[in-house]
Amino acid sequence: MASKPLIAVILDENTSVDSLKYEASKRYFDAVARAGGIPFGVPYLPEIVEATFERFDGLVSVGGRFSYPDDWYVFDQKSHAPQSDVPLDL
Repeated sequence: MASKPLIAVILDENTSVDSLKYEASKRYFDAVARAGGIPFGVPYLPEIVEATFERFDGLVSVGGRFSYPDDWYVFDQKSHAPQSDVPLDL
């Protein structure tokens, strides 16, 4: 039996009040599970980005505060995210 892929759901930072929360809708986790993956909530912290890419089989970005390189998208799609205020250096 093939193992299910581990998918990192990159949590959004809630900046509405005190910036002390990471969050994501349960629907992201449900969608990953329905697609056959095992979802894990992972905060966006620059110091764990590389480890996240090494340990997970894929990721779902929640919130859109940063854009990924265009070659990470499927079917020649492009990012429509605004200019990032969070650097993503890999």
